[in-house]
Amino acid sequence: MLDLKSVNPFKLPFFLITEKASLPNCSSIYFVLDGDEVIYIGRSSNLKKRWGNHHKLKEIHPECRIAWAEVSDLC
Repeated sequence: MLDLKSVNPFKLPFFLITEKASLPNCSSIYFVLDGDEVIYIGRSSNLKKRWGNHHKLKEIHPECRIAWAEVSDLC
């Protein structure tokens, strides 16, 4: 299981929020990063679908990025 205390979200793979169509179809814990600040942490069984359906980009700066850690299961 992923130990969130040991995860550095700034060293994870990421895409800019404007590139959300490139996100992988995987179970993950994800982080929305704005500069050097984590502004949101979430989890999803399908990261690409989650961002395609549920997040409103107008509320998030276009230079923000989505970083993720793939997980095998979400409880």
